[in-house]
Amino acid sequence: MAKTIDIYSTNAMLKASRSLITPKLGILDLWFRTEQLEATEEIHFDIEVKKRKIAPFVAPTSQGKIIERDGYETATFRPAYVKPKTPLRPADALKRAIGEGLETPLTPFQRRQASLLATIADHKEMIDRRLNLMAVESVVDGKVTVKGDGYAEKVVRFGRDDSLSIVLSGFDKWDEDGATPIDDLEAACERVHELEGAPVTDIVMDPVATKYFRRNKQVTEILDIRRAAGAPTAELGGLGLASVPNGLKFVGNFGSFNVWTYSEYYLDPDTNTVKPVFAPGTVVGGSDAIEGLRAYGAILDEEAGIQAVSIFHKSWVENDPSVRMLLSQTSPLPVPTRPNGSFSMKVFG
Repeated sequence: MAKTIDIYSTNAMLKASRSLITPKLGILDLWFRTEQLEATEEIHFDIEVKKRKIAPFVAPTSQGKIIERDGYETATFRPAYVKPKTPLRPADALKRAIGEGLETPLTPFQRRQASLLATIADHKEMIDRRLNLMAVESVVDGKVTVKGDGYAEKVVRFGRDDSLSIVLSGFDKWDEDGATPIDDLEAACERVHELEGAPVTDIVMDPVATKYFRRNKQVTEILDIRRAAGAPTAELGGLGLASVPNGLKFVGNFGSFNVWTYSEYYLDPDTNTVKPVFAPGTVVGGSDAIEGLRAYGAILDEEAGIQAVSIFHKSWVENDPSVRMLLSQTSPLPVPTRPNGSFSMKVFG
C-alpha cells in the first residue's frame, strides 16, 4: 500500500517553501546575502568600533607604549513578526484552476495541493518584499522603522554617520544644468573611505535619477572620450549586462564603481497604492564591505519547537464553517554590520 503524504505537515510545507523560486530583490540580494538565525526572540548584532590609530614614536631606551584594542558594540532588538495568513476553503478544490485543461481536469486533491504550493509561494514573496524594503530603508536612511498591529513603533538605528545621508540642494541637484554627479559620487565614496575604510564598488539609482545622470554633461563627456578611444564601454548599459532578475539594470562603469538603476514597486498596505521601492531622486552606494545580514529571531510557537528558523509554516482546520488556515511566520531584521560602509544621496526633489 502506497504511503500517504501529509501535504500540510510542517516538514512538507517547509520543503515546498525552499524549493520554490522566490523574488530576487535588488538591494537585499546585492548587500544582504548572509543569513543569521537566533535561538532567542531577540536579534543581536555587533558593530565594530575602530579608529585610525597610528603607532607612536618613543625613544629607543623607552618602554613600548600600550595601545588599547578597539572594541565593538552589541545591539539587541526584539523584532516584530511578519505573519501572512490565508484560508484554503473546501469549495475551492472543486473549481477548475486557472490554466487547468478541460479534457484532463485535476482531482480535488491535486487542486488543493496546487493551491497550497501557490499560497506558500505568495507568502514567501510578501515576506521577501518586506525584508527587501527594510534593507532599502537601512541603506537609504541608516535606520529601520518597525510598526504594526499590537507592536509599538520602534526605530532601529544602526549608527551610520549623519554625513553619509546626503541631500543635494540648489544648483547641485542633478536636474539642474550645472550639476556634477560624478564629483558628488566621488566625494561620497571618499567619505565612506574616511569613516569606514571601505571601498564603494556599486552605485544604485532609481530610474528618474538615472535619467538625469545619463544626460549630464560630465557623464556624456566621459562617454565621448571612450568612443574616441574605441572603448567597449562607450555606451551606457554596455558589456552585455542589460538587466538581471533582481530588478537591477547595468548603466555603466565610471572610475572605480559600477552604476546600476533599480526599478521595483510594492503595494503600500496603509494607502493601498503602488509605490516605487526607490523614491525618485534616490541614489545609494556601497559594497560587500557592508556585510549585510538577514537576521531572524526564534519563532515563539509550540509547533515550531521555539527554534531558530527563517520562516515557519503551519496549517490547521477551523470546524465551523470548515476551512483550512495556512500561516507563515518570521521575525526578520536586515542588519548592515558596517553601517558606514554605505551612503545615500537625495539628488533632486
